[in-house]
Amino acid sequence: MSPNVNAAVPGLLDVFGGRQSARTIHFLCAFGFVAFVIIHVAAVLLSGAFNNLRSMLTGRYDLKGRREE
Repeated sequence: MSPNVNAAVPGLLDVFGGRQSARTIHFLCAFGFVAFVIIHVAAVLLSGAFNNLRSMLTGRYDLKGRREE
């Protein structure tokens, strides 16, 4: 994103169609990544964070109202 990139890799900005296009693509990808993380963290919290963490560590998932025999 900085002008130093132009000095190091001169053709890189041409691949993205210029500095502003590269910034726009960077913003969209960063926003998509942040949205992905927020949605998945919310899904884990809504479905029971403790139960999900325990199932990831031990492989046991506790279904409410069901006893293991």
